[in-house]
Amino acid sequence: MICELTINLVTDIRKDQNLLGLDRPTSMFDFGDFDSFSGYHTYELLIFIFMGVLGGILGAIFNNQTKDLALWRKMR
Repeated sequence: MICELTINLVTDIRKDQNLLGLDRPTSMFDFGDFDSFSGYHTYELLIFIFMGVLGGILGAIFNNQTKDLALWRKMR
């Protein structure tokens, strides 16, 4: 998805158009057809926030453990 966003940003700048987020046939990836999408419910947004916070906490723990392991290996 980040690759698709970057490609769209670069091609939008080059074509001098502001079409970011619109479905185009030149897109690299197809994420499906969402004609019936009416938006998110409040509880879904809270779940997304929780997932982001949890991912950040787990990432921080992983980085801290990796640093500690590297220091432990260096002392051996």
